[in-house]
Amino acid sequence: MASFLNLFWRNDKGRWDRSYAEGHWGFLDSIEQGPRHRVIADLLRAREDAASSVLDVGCGTGALVPHLPDNVSRYVGIDLSSEAIRICRGRKDGHGDRTFMATSFDDYAPVESFEVIVFNEMLYYYPMRRIPEVIARARGLLTPGTGSIIVSIHERSLKKRAVWRRLRACMVPTESTTAVDPGTGNAWRIERYDVPGTTGGAADVEHVLQSSAESMRFLRSGDPADPGDTSPSKE
Repeated sequence: MASFLNLFWRNDKGRWDRSYAEGHWGFLDSIEQGPRHRVIADLLRAREDAASSVLDVGCGTGALVPHLPDNVSRYVGIDLSSEAIRICRGRKDGHGDRTFMATSFDDYAPVESFEVIVFNEMLYYYPMRRIPEVIARARGLLTPGTGSIIVSIHERSLKKRAVWRRLRACMVPTESTTAVDPGTGNAWRIERYDVPGTTGGAADVEHVLQSSAESMRFLRSGDPADPGDTSPSKE
């Protein structure tokens, strides 16, 4: 179902609110979804002291929260749906400083920066042309020096090749792994990108967009989005 929704829903707040209110996303906390959350937690744990602050973009029901490792002392989850955030605020699990906000990533304006930003199964809800812009904005919210961006995409997503192609145009992965639920066969590709934080100013955003455009021209010349994948894009 989610594979089709990410083709058509985009970022329609009304639809998201209704779907959460009707319980369509209750499965996000299921055992079957656990593998991807645990892999993300392992990537956070591996950064040790450099993962104390985490921004979870499109946090949904907050399913990542109970999996957060002890080295994460400040967690902020944002979601377009106010109904999803209502569910998050009712959670009794997890630890540390947790904040949930109903806002879009475009409108989110934090005072403090983050050491890690997580896009857990949400980038394909953006128009593909906007992904470089989203990544440029994320880099502006990272702490100065080297922060990390973690991305999870379901392997059955109809837009996975398009998403990974555009991410490759912006960044080089530090680590790439796959999470699999043995019971259902569901699988997620999860990558961590260690990238320098920026000021988030117009010049920084323009630089990332320009670099991305140049990389996209190279990728379109024949370099596939996935290693060993030579099938045509379906976008």
